Amino acid sequence: MVTWRLFWLCSLTIIGIVLLVTFLQNTPNPTIAREVVAANTHASRSKTWRVTAKNRQEFEAEQERFLTETAEACEVTRENPEVKHELLFSSPVVVGAIVYINMEEHTSRREALVHHLKATGWWSRVPVFRMRAVARPDNGALGCFESHVHVLGWASKHVKGSVLVLEDDAVFSKTYDEVVTALNSGHTETGGRWDVMVLGQYVHQWQPLGAVYRLLHSTTTSAYLVHPTYVKNLFYHWYTHLVPRRRLAAFESEDHLDQIQISLQKRDVWVGFHQALAHQKPGESVIGHVQADNRWRANAEGTEWYDGAEVAHVLRKEEPLVRQSVAVCHVATGRYKQFVSGIQRDCAERFLKPHALSFFLFTDAPEEFPDEVHGCPIHKYLVKRQGFPGDTLYRYHYMLKAEAELKKHDFMYYTDVDYWVLESPNLQLMMPANRGLVATEHINVFDETKHTAAGHVGTPDNNPRSKAFIAPNEAMNGYYAGGVQGGGTEKFLAACRVMRDRIDDDDARGVMALWHDESHWNRYLLDSPPETVLSQSYIFPERCLSESAHEDLCRTLRNHAIEPVMLPLEKNHAQVRSA
Repeated sequence: MVTWRLFWLCSLTIIGIVLLVTFLQNTPNPTIAREVVAANTHASRSKTWRVTAKNRQEFEAEQERFLTETAEACEVTRENPEVKHELLFSSPVVVGAIVYINMEEHTSRREALVHHLKATGWWSRVPVFRMRAVARPDNGALGCFESHVHVLGWASKHVKGSVLVLEDDAVFSKTYDEVVTALNSGHTETGGRWDVMVLGQYVHQWQPLGAVYRLLHSTTTSAYLVHPTYVKNLFYHWYTHLVPRRRLAAFESEDHLDQIQISLQKRDVWVGFHQALAHQKPGESVIGHVQADNRWRANAEGTEWYDGAEVAHVLRKEEPLVRQSVAVCHVATGRYKQFVSGIQRDCAERFLKPHALSFFLFTDAPEEFPDEVHGCPIHKYLVKRQGFPGDTLYRYHYMLKAEAELKKHDFMYYTDVDYWVLESPNLQLMMPANRGLVATEHINVFDETKHTAAGHVGTPDNNPRSKAFIAPNEAMNGYYAGGVQGGGTEKFLAACRVMRDRIDDDDARGVMALWHDESHWNRYLLDSPPETVLSQSYIFPERCLSESAHEDLCRTLRNHAIEPVMLPLEKNHAQVRSA
């Protein structure tokens, strides 16, 4: 009896050790920074728009419909028709119009603002429009929210250049020339890659950016300038938060417009100034009908007036943001050329702003493409079309053709050309401080049929003849997609050289890796783990965009709170690859 007990005890001990070793081998490397998806992302779904569009075409059509409906609902009048539009042609910042929001009964505010615009020189230089504010006597915060959304909807249809939005109690703290000089400074410090410049703000968190600063958390919407490429984005974000809030019985503080904008400030480029360019005139607020004086700033150190005074104290000051150079590489031959303009426009408007962006395009028809998009240069390289899988497999070869020019950039990324950049990517994750590699976790990690008995996830190459081979007993730190990859230029080019040589070795022996470039990328990352790992938000299937999508994968993504940032477009692969 003792012998049998000893036998079972030893057996269970051995099994436990084996399981522990297996677990430790297959546990992701704890030094890899993985994107954390907040578990409570969907906590307030009753206040979040439910996307119904099934693809980019439907999404943009829906956005256009909302814009048109909103623009038609606005009551906007030109206040100074005698003024010829200068558009500030001598200035980098093109102010296409000033639109101020004013309630019908607030004639004294209207008269005061018009007088102020004339006295400060704006009236004689820029078209000025008055938009009749949406009246909500029982809910001033909702009326304010709707009014700002209406301004953006109207501006998207009628304004060329940036639109300067003012509430009717806004007052410039500086002269016209001083304001224009400050705006130009914001434009210069961001390389023109800004989204909103806030002229007067209550700052909670900010990041120095040269002579200006990037706002990460600020409130008040009394005076702000919106970049022409950002008007639709800002409209759509605010609109999709407004619609469900119209059904609320009461507004909470988190439902106010200047609270909704904070999430945008975290990801996009909202610029503030060390000296306020405008402020709200002290007086009764239409929100709550209380006396308000927003010239002050409060924090743990006390109260400071900032009616044109320098911003000296804030609640949280981050490390300075230093603009760096980023190269974005695309391969487009044959019918894939149809996707180039879309991905380059998306990247110019949203990818890693405010950093300097350059495109590297490897194509069989470089003469078909411009030399720049939105001020971002396009370096074009002629490559011979290899078809599938050649064009994707030899991406590393192509990029090394431009190695000398790529080395001039701090970071470089490859993305598939048939992608849609819906939201701004995470700067901190995609630009690690040590300029290490950045990989994207494959969507197959959610597919249990792709898990192996050895504990591998995804589909690593199991052919020992290939240089991409990963043995069953090798502990993987993850399985990664090839659609979005990169990191610090030096380290990614080093990876490209190794993978190029391995691919050439396979070619010489007539071997093809299971998933081509993806298999070689995973083999390389097994030996040289990435510094950071992006979530499936960066390879989010377009077919899962709609929240009504019933496919198991789409439900899984929603259950894991994976939100779309970059989306591979749905298409007929055989058709696109055929020519």
